[in-house]
Amino acid sequence: MLFLPPGIDCHFSIKKHTHVLVLEIGDLAAVCYHFLPTDMIPSIPLNESLFYTLDLKIQLYRWLVNMKDYLQDGRFDDALISIKTFELFCLIKHCYSIEELGKFFAPAMQDEYKFALFILSHYSSVKTAEELAHLSNYSFSAFEKQFRKVFGMAPYRWMLQRKIRKVYREIYETSIPLKVIADEFGFSGLSQLSDFCRKHFGLSPVAIRNKRKNNEEL
Repeated sequence: MLFLPPGIDCHFSIKKHTHVLVLEIGDLAAVCYHFLPTDMIPSIPLNESLFYTLDLKIQLYRWLVNMKDYLQDGRFDDALISIKTFELFCLIKHCYSIEELGKFFAPAMQDEYKFALFILSHYSSVKTAEELAHLSNYSFSAFEKQFRKVFGMAPYRWMLQRKIRKVYREIYETSIPLKVIADEFGFSGLSQLSDFCRKHFGLSPVAIRNKRKNNEEL
């Protein structure tokens, strides 16, 4: 199995009868970010210039056979392509090691994953997307464009989703005083934290914490 990044012109010499399936991925950076393990980021060889092939695992072979049957029967449309692409990346994620995935996707993912690594390492130290853009030495317009390319959404929305998950986790899973949590996430006080929780969870912080005592979840 071979991965060719966009813009690469390749010529192949086939020495025996074979079948070749070419699958084009639109927003590769966003797809890889969502489907491949984040632990893969440090494993990408930043100076890798050679293409790296992956041996075809039995699960991937079955996927290819299934795709061949669909193509031969003419039972193929955009919805099925989307489902099968989702399945392919799930299989790749579970069939190969982090090191193999890093080498395999290195030719196209270097810049995107370096950017993703920077964001994941620094977003919690700032309060706004503008601060994060400044920290990354991008103009905000260039930062937002690159962010959408890598994460598939606007930086403000992504940061808000992260904040929502972390606030809930600290309230539900820990015994940290609510006042400390409010201060940690930049709320002006318990009242603002309560408004935030009611808006996003439909419950007050105290009610969320009580759900843990009763072994309940949202």
